[in-house]
Amino acid sequence: MAEYSEYPRVKFIRLDNGDDLLAEVVEVGDDDNFMFHLVNPLKVLYIPSEKQGYYVVSFMPWVFPRMVDIQEFTLQVDKVVIICDASDKMNSYYWDSMQDTLKPPREVIPESEEDTLDNIDEYITKRIYH
Repeated sequence: MAEYSEYPRVKFIRLDNGDDLLAEVVEVGDDDNFMFHLVNPLKVLYIPSEKQGYYVVSFMPWVFPRMVDIQEFTLQVDKVVIICDASDKMNSYYWDSMQDTLKPPREVIPESEEDTLDNIDEYITKRIYH
C-alpha cells in the first residue's frame, strides 16, 4: 500500500441502518442544526473468507456514480451510531481504492483492425485449448 499522509484522514462511520462507511467528513452547522458532510463515501463490505471465521474487507460506492455526478452528501447526525478516525491500514486501503477515481482516465491508443482481430483470435484460441 502507498503512503497517504498528505491526504485527508478518513472516518469510519456506522449508520443506524447498519451500513459501515469510510469517507472524508466535514462537520457542518451549529448546535441547533449540526450535520456531517461526506465526501467520496465508500460502503464497507465484509465478505466471508475461505478460512472459516475470517472476512475480507472490500469497498463499493455508497451511492453509485451513475446516480449523482458529485459524490458529496449531507448526513443527519441522528443517523450516525459511531464515527471515529479510520485505522492507518483502512485509511491507506481507502485511498488505494480511490486512486482509480482520482486519476484522469488513461489514453486509449487505437489499434489497427488487423491487430485487434489477431488479439481476439489469440484470446479465443487460449480459452478453447486451455
